[in-house]
Amino acid sequence: MKPTRKHKRLAAIILLWAVLPFAAYCASTPYTGRTRLILTTEAQENEMGEKSFREFMAKAAPSRNRSYVDMVERVGKRLAVVANKPDYKWEFAVVESNEVNAFCLPGGKIVFYTGIMPMFENEAELAIVMGHEIAHAVLRHGGERMSQAMAANFLGSVLGALTEKDGKRELYMAAFGGITTVGLILPYSRKHEYEADETGTLFSAKAGYAPEAAVNFWQKMMKQGGARPPEFLSTHPSDTKRVEYLRKLMPKMKQVYSSSAEKHEYGEKLR
Repeated sequence: MKPTRKHKRLAAIILLWAVLPFAAYCASTPYTGRTRLILTTEAQENEMGEKSFREFMAKAAPSRNRSYVDMVERVGKRLAVVANKPDYKWEFAVVESNEVNAFCLPGGKIVFYTGIMPMFENEAELAIVMGHEIAHAVLRHGGERMSQAMAANFLGSVLGALTEKDGKRELYMAAFGGITTVGLILPYSRKHEYEADETGTLFSAKAGYAPEAAVNFWQKMMKQGGARPPEFLSTHPSDTKRVEYLRKLMPKMKQVYSSSAEKHEYGEKLR
């Protein structure tokens, strides 16, 4: 019997729901133990991170503010030790930009923009953001995002093939794109941010920085204001939820900090 359009659509739905749950159990994250999909190898991710970092730095303007550069390197090296990834080729850079941001690339390439530096009252607050970025690298969030995109593209191509002659094909494809973005990609991106907050604050506390700096820093970020999309359409959790989450982590993080080998507490102030 020749498959009808209804049968093809049903087959596509069954395939989508069969593959995604199975793929979710491919690997688990260190520190948090969350199951996740990883289709890339760490070596592949690190190679791409190295290439992207070189391309970015070739066009960027490195900061000449010695205070900024020295503090970022000092804090970065301290946290890299407790992150325990000696195979990573850690590099920490500060570049000129008004953007209030920092980012990481796979393999331990961390970049701070000069626009975020005045936000740090002291070294401990910088360590919170540094830990967050280092956690993204250690938890391989970049590889996970690449894997999700690969899986979504594959499933999209399967759905496209199964509905190739269906008059509503464009509608199905648009619905699939929206569902995977809002229902899968964005929620996982927000989950990455919470994981990086938790694991990054852990690294910071292990390195001897007072974990309360996390709450202090994000409270300041809340006051920055500005138009933001609704949380369900955003890659990041709201600042309010982020601060609430960090507050819940404080008892555990204070215990880690109290047992750290050396204490930098709030460290130096930025000049």
